[in-house]
Amino acid sequence: MVYSLFPASLIAGPIDRLPRFKADLDQVGQPFQFNFAAEGLWLILIGAFKKFVLADFLARLPLNLAQFPDNTPGAVAEGNRRMADEVMRGLQHLVNGK
Repeated sequence: MVYSLFPASLIAGPIDRLPRFKADLDQVGQPFQFNFAAEGLWLILIGAFKKFVLADFLARLPLNLAQFPDNTPGAVAEGNRRMADEVMRGLQHLVNGK
């Protein structure tokens, strides 16, 4: 049951990972270390912030830029919007880690 709930087993599958997982689980002298748990929780919170705050904001920014018309000729204005769109998409992928 413990192995089936272990997230890495979903990726690697039961053939390769079960013997190593069982050996690590049976090993004595592995006390719970609060520092590791706190660091893992911190990384999860940072990732959630990046995804739900920064990435979503950056995803909507090109749409907001497109709503404001430029006072420049049409081709230049369209080029500016496309460039802003590409920059924002690049930042979104950077924040998402893709």
